[in-house]
Amino acid sequence: IHSIRWLYFGLQVIKTGEVCNHTQGNEEWDWVYSNESTDWDDYYIKMRLIYKGLCDEFRALCVPREVDYSSPPIDRLYLIDFIHEYGLQALSRDLSIIITRDEDYPNLLHFESDSVNSPNDCPIVSEARCLILDEEDDYRIICR
Repeated sequence: IHSIRWLYFGLQVIKTGEVCNHTQGNEEWDWVYSNESTDWDDYYIKMRLIYKGLCDEFRALCVPREVDYSSPPIDRLYLIDFIHEYGLQALSRDLSIIITRDEDYPNLLHFESDSVNSPNDCPIVSEARCLILDEEDDYRIICR
């Protein structure tokens, strides 16, 4: 019954943007509750038909959206573009971002914002928190 109720609610959200009738599914519950049969098939056949019909209606209304693959990849950061344009030193000088080079893997750079001096409203500063990039691989994101 719960799966049927959730499908009803999902259909309401698709159609109206909200769940506006919390009683949908009560009719099915009342039927199950009042049925005295001890044969599982009696319940299964009726509820399966309702469930399948709701699933079909739900699927028909859920049209997949088009994905624009021409936009830049998600793993591109403002911080990387900033480095390409102004250099690593500008991050420290202009935005007070702390850059630490790993001792064992010197190509790996750890970025951290300065909690006092970095401008917290800057998206580059937000991206710098706990960020590790590979300098030798065009500043590929290692950890974010």
